[in-house]
Amino acid sequence: MADILFIGLSLSSILLLIALGLAITYGAMGVINMAHGELVMIGAYTAVLSGIYLNFNMFVALPLAFFTAAAVGLLIEKLVIRRLYGRIIDTLLATWGVAILLQQAIRLLQLSRLELVDAIHAEMEQNPALEEEDRRIDEN
Repeated sequence: MADILFIGLSLSSILLLIALGLAITYGAMGVINMAHGELVMIGAYTAVLSGIYLNFNMFVALPLAFFTAAAVGLLIEKLVIRRLYGRIIDTLLATWGVAILLQQAIRLLQLSRLELVDAIHAEMEQNPALEEEDRRIDEN
């Protein structure tokens, strides 16, 4: 029961951080960023792939993921959003287009997808709480 509470709290804290990021972006810049989730995805992929291919531990992979997502966000702001300040609908549509482009880029760049899935399953086998949750999902 404690493991279920821990997993629920960790997932809800991630969702809370994403929602706070959206609120801060809109409050500070007046921009509705539809590509916010994709920046989170880029950070997550960076953390996982740097752990797999570069053998970085979590304390090195997480700051690397943060800086990678921040660099991509800065690039999006300089190339797309900066030209559209003050036009809310235009920024919404432009960042939606950026979100679609980032999703497709990740799909194209993910050449060794099965290797990544195997690495995630190996990580889950090392953590008994995640393995139990995976077993419960498979049963339903």
